[in-house]
Amino acid sequence: MSEDQREPFHVVEYRALREEMLLKITQIGQIYNFFFVSVFATVAWLMTYADRLDQTMLVVGAWVPFLVTQYFAAYRKDHSDAIHGLGRYLETLENRFAEPGLGWQRTVRVADGKPVKVYWRTRAIFLYVRIATLIFAIYFTATRVRFPGDLDIMAVLHRVPDF
Repeated sequence: MSEDQREPFHVVEYRALREEMLLKITQIGQIYNFFFVSVFATVAWLMTYADRLDQTMLVVGAWVPFLVTQYFAAYRKDHSDAIHGLGRYLETLENRFAEPGLGWQRTVRVADGKPVKVYWRTRAIFLYVRIATLIFAIYFTATRVRFPGDLDIMAVLHRVPDF
């Protein structure tokens, strides 16, 4: 291809960045699939084999779902931040080179110029699962693990006054 027939840099860059953005969006979907499978499989494994595990494995197993949830939440946040950064840059390309009224990135903004928050449901799901796995870890540890000196965590919790 001759020098005259090559596409302008901004067109090639725009296309490449859009592909990267779509890849990250796809990866977020894959994150959710792997996240739910890994958390619920770990809980199912722990509930199935809890009577056969030693105390160390019970404690570790109880906290694995919470730790996995924390990891995937951070991973999803990194991907979301990257997508928003790519979107802002693509918007500057659109502002510079696109016809007025055209450009996808410009159309996903509200009137005041702030990004539309379309991912609040996914953030809420991660928050709810994080809370649920934390409660599970605390409850499972308190009810299944024997602490040194025969410390009964449930008896201690029952003595705590109600607020």
